[in-house]
Amino acid sequence: MEHDSYDIENLPSGLLTRLKFDVSTAEDLDNISTVTSEAVSEVTDPRLGLPNPSSQCSTCGAKDLKFCEGHFGVIKFPFRIFHPYFLSEIAQILNKVCPGCKSVRKDVRDKVRVLSQYLEIICPKASSIGWYPAMRFKISSTDIFKRTAIIVEIVEKLPKKSKSFKEVLPADYWDCIPRDQQLVESSLRSNRRVLSHAQVCSLLNDIDPKFINKYVQRTALLSLNIFPVTPNCHRVTEVVHALSNGSKLNFDDRTRAYKKLVDFRGIDNDLSSRVLDCLKISKLNSGKTSGSNSADIHQRTNGEYSFNASGLRWMKDVVLGKCNSHSFRLVVVGDPVLKLSEIGVPCQIADSLLVSEYVNRQNKEKLLYYCDLRILEKGAIYVRKKVGWSVCAKRKGSK
Repeated sequence: MEHDSYDIENLPSGLLTRLKFDVSTAEDLDNISTVTSEAVSEVTDPRLGLPNPSSQCSTCGAKDLKFCEGHFGVIKFPFRIFHPYFLSEIAQILNKVCPGCKSVRKDVRDKVRVLSQYLEIICPKASSIGWYPAMRFKISSTDIFKRTAIIVEIVEKLPKKSKSFKEVLPADYWDCIPRDQQLVESSLRSNRRVLSHAQVCSLLNDIDPKFINKYVQRTALLSLNIFPVTPNCHRVTEVVHALSNGSKLNFDDRTRAYKKLVDFRGIDNDLSSRVLDCLKISKLNSGKTSGSNSADIHQRTNGEYSFNASGLRWMKDVVLGKCNSHSFRLVVVGDPVLKLSEIGVPCQIADSLLVSEYVNRQNKEKLLYYCDLRILEKGAIYVRKKVGWSVCAKRKGSK
């Protein structure tokens, strides 16, 4: 104790004046990470903290969650992609410039007007150089890469007496869009193109950075080549039951989504789709998501895939259900509104039943009420504080 107080006295003191919060960049993520996940098993690596199969943090050596807040890791992508949340801004930027000369469309109209007047004076035939309809950039639909790709399509309608755009479009109409060998032929239509992230990046590189800053102030946040992996304590739950052998680790949907990002092999649009799924699952409020994805996440959170930390689901399967290799039987009640806690359990079973419960601020008052009731009825209560020994609390005057 004297040695500890001596160390505290020698610690340097300082005055904290302010805290600055900012969005982490790729360099920040690389600095705080303790492990780079290159295999699927490394998503739950012991270096990311507790809980883990080894019951010890390989980074700080802690064996208890009280002494280890967890450590971050990263997943490095084989190529750079755009952040799915910034695709609308990117499409808006591309619609403001000409895909050919990369000038702002307002300036392009003035140049075309002057050029057309000049061509009519010099040579009337040169003014009719072909039909170049306007094109528009937009985000893909839910059917195509789950809104994680950018599509460019022709805005104007097909002229009359023409069967397809291929007949009337000039041969060099799509030359302003860089080619990508990874794209499949099904995405190359006569009136539409599904762009890869590499093609979009090539288009943005030729645009004035000052013009891009009008829509996105920090251009470094547009792209992703590294993805953070949260500590194990954020995703992994350790459940201990008194009547079962040891503990069980349960992994949530974020861990499964991380595993799909590790060692990815495919096109950049598919990778962006997986990143978007991981971001939606990682949201604190899944209600902000839209469409079927929100319903799916809500079902996984509150449905049969969820895990009740109080042990009621486990007690239902073990106590109220009888099963073997060929059959399974549960207690059937007529009232569909009847809760599980309202179903009676035989007294002999309830007296010997132990359901583990961690004490926290939310259940502290409730557990104190149960403990007082147990002491009044039985005269004593056993509380397990560590594995191997327990404490017995008795009522005053009882032996």
